[in-house]
Amino acid sequence: MIAFDGRQVQSLLALLGLVLGTFALSARYYTSASFEHPFIFSISSLLSSSLIAAVGAKWRLHSGTRGNAIILAESGYFPKGWQPPTSRRPIAVAISVARPVLDLSSRVRRPFASLVFCLVVRSCLFWYTMRRTQCAQVGVSAFLPFCVLLIDAAIRYWSTDYTKLETFSKSAPRQQWKSPVLTHGLLSLAWSVAAMLAVDSARVKTGTICLVGKHMEAHTPFLQVVLCVMDGIIIAELSSLRRGPGDEPVDISEFFSAFCLVASGLMAISGLFFMIFSTQQLHLSSVARRDLVLDTLMASVAIACAKTLLTWLHPTTVAMLTTGLTLFGYRFRELDSSSILPPLSQAYIFQTAAMTTGLAGAWFAMAFYSKSGPRSPTTVLLHRCLVLGYMAAVALFITFSIFFSTNKTHVSLPASVRRLTHAAQSSAEIWQSQAKMSKTLDEAVTQYQNRHFLPPPPNFDKWYEFAVNRSSQVIDSFGQIFDDLIPYWGLEPAEIRARTAHLVEFPEMGMAALQIRNGTLRQSPHIPGTHHWMTDSIEKMMEPFIQYLPDMDFVINLADECRVLPPYEDVWDLRSKGRAAQNKVAQRWKDLQENTNVEGEASGRGRTTRSGRRTSRNLERTRAAPSPRRRTLSRPYVNSFITSGSPTRARPSRWRARAGGGIGARSAWTASSRIPN
Repeated sequence: MIAFDGRQVQSLLALLGLVLGTFALSARYYTSASFEHPFIFSISSLLSSSLIAAVGAKWRLHSGTRGNAIILAESGYFPKGWQPPTSRRPIAVAISVARPVLDLSSRVRRPFASLVFCLVVRSCLFWYTMRRTQCAQVGVSAFLPFCVLLIDAAIRYWSTDYTKLETFSKSAPRQQWKSPVLTHGLLSLAWSVAAMLAVDSARVKTGTICLVGKHMEAHTPFLQVVLCVMDGIIIAELSSLRRGPGDEPVDISEFFSAFCLVASGLMAISGLFFMIFSTQQLHLSSVARRDLVLDTLMASVAIACAKTLLTWLHPTTVAMLTTGLTLFGYRFRELDSSSILPPLSQAYIFQTAAMTTGLAGAWFAMAFYSKSGPRSPTTVLLHRCLVLGYMAAVALFITFSIFFSTNKTHVSLPASVRRLTHAAQSSAEIWQSQAKMSKTLDEAVTQYQNRHFLPPPPNFDKWYEFAVNRSSQVIDSFGQIFDDLIPYWGLEPAEIRARTAHLVEFPEMGMAALQIRNGTLRQSPHIPGTHHWMTDSIEKMMEPFIQYLPDMDFVINLADECRVLPPYEDVWDLRSKGRAAQNKVAQRWKDLQENTNVEGEASGRGRTTRSGRRTSRNLERTRAAPSPRRRTLSRPYVNSFITSGSPTRARPSRWRARAGGGIGARSAWTASSRIPN
C-alpha cells in the first residue's frame, strides 16, 4: 500500500485541481457568456483568488503549519508598527486593512510593483484581444512556456537577491536549479511552433474582416505577444518567490492576496472611469451572471493550484501544462463529432503528432530539470503523475481516432470537403487574378469600358489613387456591384427618391438618413442615440473621400434584420427591366465610341475624342458635362448615378435640428432631401 504524506497529498490535489479547472474553462470558451465580459471576468477572478489566498494564510497561521512565509508587515510592504486589527467592528477592520494598501511609499516594492503592473496590463490586453478576436493570431499563447523559460533564466542570472524579502528560515541559502537552458529552450520553442500549427490547422476559417493599415486592430498579434510576455513574467516571479531552501516551500499567500487585491482595485477604478466617459452601459443578463460566477470559481481554483505547484515544479512545466490544456481542451467536446474525427487533413495529423511528441519530450526532460540538485519526493511524484497523465491522454486520442475511422461514411466526408475547398480556392485565385489586372489609370479606364460598356463614373481617378495607396485587391472587378444594382435599373430615379423620402418621414421605421451636399455629410436629426455609432462610423469612414462624391441621399437600416422582402416575381421582373436598361445604355455608349473613333481617324489626329483629347485623357471627358449626343438619352439613364455619376442638384439643405427629432425636424429633413425630377 502506497502511503503519502500531507505535502504529497496537497501537491496531487493541486495538480488535479489545475488540470480540471483549466480544462473546464477551455471547454466552455465558446459557450460561456463570461468571455463576452473579459474585464469583469478578470476582476472577479482576481478578487476571488485574493480571498482564497487570504483564507489559506489565515488557516495556516492558526493551524501552525505555515512554515517559511513571506510576511508583508516584516518585509516593508506594510507600514512599520502595523498590527492586525484587534477590534471586530467593521469600520475598524476596514480602516486597518485600507491603511497599508494606501501607503504607497511602503507598499510599492519590487517584485510587488512589477507583478501588479504586469497583471493590470495583461488584463487590459486580454480584454482588447477578446474584443478584436477577428484580428487575433491563433495559437500565440503556445509560446508561453518558451517565454517563461527565458524570463526565469534571466531572473536567475542577473538577480541573486532581487526580491529583498526575508523568510523565517535564514540558515540555508536558496536552492539554485541548474539546467541546460539552451536545450530546454529549443525543446520549448519546437513544442510552441508545433502546437501553434496544430491549432491553426484545426481552425474553422470564416470571412470575418480585420481592418488593415494604420488601424489599431492590425497590431492585435503584437499585443498578443506582449500578453504572453506579461504572463511569463508573472509566472516566473511567483515561482522565484515560491521556491524555498531544500524541500521547504515558502508561503506567499499573504503576498499573493495583497497584490491580487491591489491589481483588481486598479482595474475596477479604470473600468469605472471608462464607464463614466463612455456611452456604453454595463448590463449583465442572468446567463452572464451565472456564467461569471461559475467561471470565476473555476479560474480561482486553477490559479490557487498553479501557485501551489510552483513550489515543486519548474515554472516552464506548469506553463506547458496549462497552455496545452487551454489550446486543446475545447476540442474534447468535438471528439464525438463526425466533422472533426477523423482529422480534416494529413497535415493536421502530422502537426498534432508533432505537438504531442514535443509535449512528451518536454515533460520527460522537465522530470530531470533539477538533476544537479537534490530532488524532493514530492517533485518526483508529480513528474511521474504528469508522465502517466500524458500517456493516458495519447491513448485516449488514439482510441477515439481508431473508433471513428471505422465508419465509412465519416471517412468519405473529409475527402469531399477537401475537394470542395480546393475547387473554391482555385476559383478564388482565378477571380483574384482578374480583379487586379490594371497597373495604371489608363489601363483601369480601358478595363472598365471593355467590361461594362460604360464610361467610368466621375472622379474615377481619385478612387483609383485611393485604392492603390491602400493596396486594394480589387481594381477592375465591379461585377458584383453591377449585379446587385440591376433591380434598381428597372425603377425610375424619381420613384427611388420618393421611396427614400418616404422612409425618412417616419422615424419609427428605424431608418437613418444621410445627406451629401457639396462634399459635406449631414445626418438626419431623428436617429436614436443608441444607434448613432453606426452613422458616425460611416461618416468617419467617408471623410477622406467625401469631397469627391456627388450630391446624394441614402438611408441605412438600423435594425438587425432585413427591411425589404419583395416577392420573387417582382424581383425577377425588376431584374429583367434592369438588364434591358443596361443593355440599351451600353449599346448607345458603344455607338458613341465608334462614332468618336471614326471622326478622330478622319481628322488625321489618330485616336482622339470629339473634343480633340487623346484616349489617355478619356477620363477627363467622362467627368465633363454631357455631350449633346449623350443628352439624347432618356431621363432615367441620365439621372442614374451609374451612367452620369451625379443626380440633378437639389435645393440647399435647411434643417432645423431639434432635440429628439420632432415633427419640425422631420419635415425640414424631408423638404430638403427631395430632389426635383
